Order: sequence, then structure tokens, then C-alpha cells
Amino acid sequence: MKHLGHGAYSDVFEVNSTYMDLDLLDDHVETCALKVLRVKGAPRVPRLDNRLEELETLLHIQHEHVIQYFAVHTRIDCNEYGIFMEFCSGKTITEFIKSNIMYCSIDVIVDYTTQLVSGLRYLHEKRPTKFIHGNIKSLSILMKDSTGKILKIAGLDSSFLRTRVRSLQEQMDGMRIAYNFMSPEMIRWLFDYPKGHLHRSPSSSTDIWSLGWVVLEMYLARQGQHDLHFSEGLTRTDYEAIVRHERNGFPLIPQIPEDMPDKLKVLTAHCLKVNPDDRPTAATLLKYVEREYFKCADGGIQYYFRTSKVQLGDSGTFGVVHQVNAYRVGADFIEQGPRNLALKTFFKLLAQDEIDRITRSLPKLDHRNIVKYLTVGCFEPDQRFTLIMECCSGGTLTQAAKMGLLVEQQKEYANQLISGIYYLHVQIEPRIVHKDLKGNNVVFEDESKTTLKICDVDSCSTWLREASQTVISRLVGTRGFMSPEMQKCWMNPTVDRGRYRVGRATDIWSLGAVVLEMYCQGRLIMPEFEIPAAGETFDSNSPSRPAAVALSIDIPLIPEDMEQELKGFVSKCMALGPKDRPTIKQLRDKFS
Repeated sequence: MKHLGHGAYSDVFEVNSTYMDLDLLDDHVETCALKVLRVKGAPRVPRLDNRLEELETLLHIQHEHVIQYFAVHTRIDCNEYGIFMEFCSGKTITEFIKSNIMYCSIDVIVDYTTQLVSGLRYLHEKRPTKFIHGNIKSLSILMKDSTGKILKIAGLDSSFLRTRVRSLQEQMDGMRIAYNFMSPEMIRWLFDYPKGHLHRSPSSSTDIWSLGWVVLEMYLARQGQHDLHFSEGLTRTDYEAIVRHERNGFPLIPQIPEDMPDKLKVLTAHCLKVNPDDRPTAATLLKYVEREYFKCADGGIQYYFRTSKVQLGDSGTFGVVHQVNAYRVGADFIEQGPRNLALKTFFKLLAQDEIDRITRSLPKLDHRNIVKYLTVGCFEPDQRFTLIMECCSGGTLTQAAKMGLLVEQQKEYANQLISGIYYLHVQIEPRIVHKDLKGNNVVFEDESKTTLKICDVDSCSTWLREASQTVISRLVGTRGFMSPEMQKCWMNPTVDRGRYRVGRATDIWSLGAVVLEMYCQGRLIMPEFEIPAAGETFDSNSPSRPAAVALSIDIPLIPEDMEQELKGFVSKCMALGPKDRPTIKQLRDKFS
């Protein structure tokens, strides 16, 4: 046997199962740990038998992140117990982090926290026997091996069952006390004995307090910091002061570092609530840590999300949209949720001025025919710029058009589009030109397909600073929906790409193309000589641009048999000259 370490009343050895009774262990276990517990006082058979019965409940524990116990025996003559358990060759959690700082990123710390919470939830909710660890600390969390992938909660031999809280002396006998990890109620319960019965017995929430301490220690170890401080300037090694404050009813709360990532900071703050009833359960914490944390740029309501997302449609030029279940972080840790929202994550980093513009403008949009942007921000810790929007579940207008739309439906949808564009062009400040209006950028609010909404305002839009036009540095559009003036800028190889001018009239052209798309069942009729195909997105910053495109301007064909009112509408909107097209106000007055 190899001696591994010792505690106040115990020693731990590494044991080779070759020299043991194989009935005690599974066939695949080659090495295990033997913990020898010594009981103070003269041998007492009833007391030893009761303790042995409790320890045998550990044999039923089966969880990936909790030490597995194989067998328990006792030696009455020596007042000792022997516990055969799973062997972990790695270090304690903080030792591993300190010696592997480069590996232990914030993501790894979050993963370790998730593993701990998962193990605690199992212990607190296990049936028929539920456990309160009661002594969670860094030393009782072990790495399974040197890779640092899996951690295990150890030290359960000093825990107590939720069905029967052990007496103070029984608890103290098996515990090497770390007061700084102990919850306020646990300290009062221990030190006010024999008056301890006046206090409520410790519950599973005491482990949640200890978890908060462990998370703080993991973060400090990663940052190369050696100690935690309280607001009074005390450190965690000032045990007498800690106990004195707790017993006097003034529990000490450790200072949470300002630079701690918000996801860990929020979790830790809720774990370290003084009132046990205010702390979240392990099940609640697990819901939190298994989701991505989102930090709002405007400092508003914080959200976090399920890590599983459902992609909505194809990826675009700028980003991809997912449907997610969102939960809000509020005073009660988890406020109302889940709520279905859409999440748009950008592929590339945006310039800070563009982020500022989006942050200031998009959440202010408020119109029944414009997708509602709730907030903008980024995920921690990788800082991906992301938009949170209402989720529209009815599909796109292009999809509906392919199924066939009645003429009256087409007119109703055209009126709704006019209303949305009028809002962007006239009713808000600053004015907005969408620039990439098409059927795939128009979605239905729900399956009833009663209300449609213009989306993708964030990617291609131009905020107008002049009366009717503005200078932009990039052109992005879609063949057939791109106005002639935008096509000329895109096609001209001699144009200064940093000086494009686009006005509201470009959206009027695209509006006509969308109405034409509805009539043509989702597919514009284009001239036959060009590549790329209709519907392909153009990007003015693309290094490769087909030379053939520079020879002409794409103008979709209007069917001769098109319904007269719709035909007149489309013809006016798709006039070649921007000044020949009606304004959105004129369209609204005539057709709405």
C-alpha cells in the first residue's frame, strides 16, 4: 500500500486490487483507494454499527462526478472503519488549476462548475437516500486523472443523510473543518451546540454556499491570486474572526472580483446569499450553467440561453439566425422563461462605430411590420456580437409565395410592406434604408400568416444622415431585388468603392420586386444571359466578380398576364430612374 495523505481522523492509501478479495470490487478495477477512519473514544459496538450502516449507503452512489464507493468494513477492536473507493490520480481542483493556468481558460472553469453542480444535484435529489455533503471545499474535489477533464466530489464519508442529520459530535469526528467554506447556518449550528437544536438543521443549501466559495477559489487560482478577502479586510485564514462574526449574526461575505466574468459572478453571488432560502437549488444552478450567458451592451436585462439552438433558414452574408429558449436573469436568479427568441450571431467582428449605431438604433424600432429587436450584446467569454430578436415562426414570404398566394393576399401583404417601409423611411430618426429587401427578408409572425414583418434591418441597412441619400462603404444586395443604381455601382470596375450613394428609392425598387416575386410564386423571371443566378447575393467587397455582369443591368421581367393593379404597382416601383419612382408616402396614400 502507498500512503497518499491524511486528515484529522483518517489516512488514505493507494491499494492494488490484485491483493484483495475480488468480491469487494468490480473486475475492471485494478487500483482503488482505501480510507481508514478512526473513531475517538472507547469502542462501542452499537455506535460503530450505526455508523457502518450509514457508510454503507455510500455504496449506492453512481454518478460521473461523485467518487464511487466499493466496500466498507469495520475493526471494532481498533475503533476503525475502512472504505474502499474509486482512485483518482489527479490533483485537487485548485492545485491542478494553479499548475495548468494556460489550459484552464474561463470556459474550463465554467465546465468544472457545471460538473460540480451536476454532482451536487445528484446527491441532493438521489432517491431513496438524499445526501448533504456538509464539507464541500477545494480539498474534497479531485481530478480523475492528470488530463484535468473530469472532476469528482470526494469526502462523502463525513456527509450526513437528509433523512437524519447526525449529531454535532458525529459530524465533528469525521470532519476536518474549513470554516471559510462553511455556510453561516452551519457554523452557528456547530458552535452553539448543545443549544444547536435552537437553530434549523443544515440543509442542502449549505452545500450551495460552499460551492460559491469553490468557484471563487477556482477563479483566483486561475488568475494567480492566492487569497480571498472579506469586506472587513480579513482573509479566509482568520478562522476565529470568521466564527465570531457568524455567531454574532454578522456573517462575512467574500469580495467577488470585479473582473470575474458575469456568468460566474452572477452564479457566485447567488450561492453566497446569507439566507439559505435565497440560494438557488443545485437543479436551478444546473439550468443556468448549462446555458450560454449573454451580456447586453446597454446594461439592460441579462439573458442566458440553452446551448442547443435550431437554425432558422440558411446562413446569410453577415451571420446566422437561431431559434433559442431564453431565460432572463433577474432578482430571483431565474425570472420568467423560457421564451422563444431569435438569436443572430455575426460571423465577423464589426467596427465599433457600427456596433454603437446598432446598439443605439435597433432596439428603438417599434412597428407591427418590423421585427422587434430586444437587445444587442455579446456572449461571454468570446465576445461574439449578437442580436436578440422576437422569433417569428411563420416562415418567409418567399416560402409562402412558392405555395401560391391569392391576389387579395398579395395586395394585403404589399400594404403591410408599405407600412413597414414608411416607418423606416419617414417615422423614425435616423431614417433607415433597408437596401436588401426581398422575400427571404420578410417573415410571418406565426403560422396563421396574418402579419408579416421586415427583418434583417441590422445587416444591410443604411442610416440616412442627409435629406434623401447617404454615402456608404459597402454594397450588398440580391440579384433581381437590387436597384439599377446599386447595380451600376457594383458593376463599374472604375468606381471608388468607398463612395457609393444610396437613397430611399432603392427600397421602392426592391418593394416592387417583392410584389413581383409573390405573383411569380417565389421566383423572379430574369434575363437568360447572366450569372450569378437569381437570388444570389452580391458583395461589393468580393474579389471575384463575373465580367459578364458588368455588361448590363438585371431587370426582372413582368408577366403580361399579371393582375392589372399589381402590374401597375410593380411597374411604377421598378422604374429605371430613382426619381421616376414614387416615394413611400405616395404609395401609402394611394394603395393603403
